[in-house]
Amino acid sequence: MSESNAMKIIEAERVKELYMEGFRLNDLKRWHKGFERKAADQPAANFVQSSLKVEKDDPLFVWPIPQHELEAPGSEIQPNESNK
Repeated sequence: MSESNAMKIIEAERVKELYMEGFRLNDLKRWHKGFERKAADQPAANFVQSSLKVEKDDPLFVWPIPQHELEAPGSEIQPNESNK
């Protein structure tokens, strides 16, 4: 079994086993994959329809560094794009 084939199997299994557990976004970030959300074909009444596409290298696809870490005495941590 190749490394890429093994990774596909692992990814598929995580999607099935951890559905609705809150791990999907972290997995996508870890695997350097973006995502796309499309508006519903048949929108429910009184809901705004929108879509979203986030590329794998989008600087906003990064968690901000906690402010207390940036302001800690002696900290040399530089803010990332999400902190700006």
